[in-house]
Amino acid sequence: MNSGKINFLSNLFRIFLAFSFFSFLSCSQNEANLPQCSGNAGEVIVVMENQYWNSAPGESIKNTLGKNQYGLPQGEPIFKLVHISPKDFAKIFQTHRNLFISDFSKNFNQIKSELKSNSWAKGQVVIKLSASSDSSFASFIEKNSEYIIEKFAEAELERMIEKNKIQGKIIQNNSGKNPETIFSLYSPKDSYLAMEDSNFFWVRLERKRNLGGYEHQISQGVFVFWQNYTDTMMLTNEKIIWDIDSVSRKYIPGNVPGSYMTTSEKLLAPEIKKINFKNQFAVETRGLWRMENDFMGGPFISLTWVDKKSNLLISAKGYVFAPQFDKIMYLKEVEAMIKSITLN
Repeated sequence: MNSGKINFLSNLFRIFLAFSFFSFLSCSQNEANLPQCSGNAGEVIVVMENQYWNSAPGESIKNTLGKNQYGLPQGEPIFKLVHISPKDFAKIFQTHRNLFISDFSKNFNQIKSELKSNSWAKGQVVIKLSASSDSSFASFIEKNSEYIIEKFAEAELERMIEKNKIQGKIIQNNSGKNPETIFSLYSPKDSYLAMEDSNFFWVRLERKRNLGGYEHQISQGVFVFWQNYTDTMMLTNEKIIWDIDSVSRKYIPGNVPGSYMTTSEKLLAPEIKKINFKNQFAVETRGLWRMENDFMGGPFISLTWVDKKSNLLISAKGYVFAPQFDKIMYLKEVEAMIKSITLN
């Protein structure tokens, strides 16, 4: 069996084990009567006693949800953490989009973990962890860190996709060339189809943001391309990056003649993960891009997967150029665009 498939199956088994540690509880209220969740995107409220927040349990949360996102040119945490003690956990905070609630008691015989949705608000995710000691709490967080990050990250992406469905637009490539390769994705309202070819299309989003009395350009985009899937070697790390760079060299120019987008592997080695995307094997890559022969660069995320029905190998790369600003939320926006893609 191909090593990539072995790694993917191992990853799925790890995820299954993580699921088994968590109890899933549905909301006890009628969801129709719940308010919409509140709070800023990328924010997690941590409800924890001060003594634990300033010791091992708090450090375990900070090192998990508050660690830096891989693939950014400067350090930016995956989530912004807001600490609140249980006595201050008033109704105003209970509708927040992402809640991590801790509970400590020597009466607990074992760790109890719960994953809830829509507890106090629609679109809300709540993780509650009950433990008898500092060490057991911190150990559980360390062992299940990827799963905890994943649950909050998935919820954020779903909210972004839903927002684009309601407030944004749906973009399709030209259906006239090949009806069997019509792709759709949800994107922000100011995005547009910038270019397309027989097996390629490029969606761009160009905006300006004020800082220090000046307007600064923010460029985002997603380009998608596809080819017939013939061999598992097409899913190796080297081949995926080579394909993406070949396509970006052809279609994604810089501002200077002869410049083009490429992967900046010397500055930062790409991080590559095997994931499950819509019940299909997929490879997710994060890293930095740069413009060859130009002074531009930034973070990217790409996704490559095999569509079983059409037997196509599909790749999508999302990039961000925002040199004056934090980039993590802009990167999550293009990730949401990519993960909304469907082949009609």
